[in-house]
Amino acid sequence: PYLLRELFGMADEKLPFLNVSDGGHFENLGAYELIRRRCGVIIISYAECDPDLKFEGLAQLIRMCRVDFDVDIDIDVSAIRGTGDSSWSANRCAVGTIKYPDVKDKATLIYIKAAMTGRESEAILQYKATHPAFPHESTGNQFYGEAQFESYRHLGREIAEQAFR
Repeated sequence: PYLLRELFGMADEKLPFLNVSDGGHFENLGAYELIRRRCGVIIISYAECDPDLKFEGLAQLIRMCRVDFDVDIDIDVSAIRGTGDSSWSANRCAVGTIKYPDVKDKATLIYIKAAMTGRESEAILQYKATHPAFPHESTGNQFYGEAQFESYRHLGREIAEQAFR
């Protein structure tokens, strides 16, 4: 009965059991509701499995916000996208603007992506050499070993330090 209530939109917080979701079935970046609330600065840190750097989650967010809220998002991610035949990124962060209707000042969107520049620490580069899909390994494997976990953690730290410098 709980599954049927969920399926037909009849579930609410008063039921003894509640389905809690990360929202990935709707909008995977977690920014849609922040834009609905017209936040002035939104930081997206995203580590999706995107080996070809197609930015599908970001493109979906831009389309949804345009249609649902009449909000324009302008962001250039070309520095994150690999150049030519190279899989290395020039940068792992892009800053864009959000234009809310009837609001004079534009808001800021900071987009941080798990990507490799080739200037990472030796431990991260070694893990990449032995695991070519890194940092875009399938999210289906939820059982990380120590080397994988530490490589993602250290890469995230390096990206955050660079982005906020």
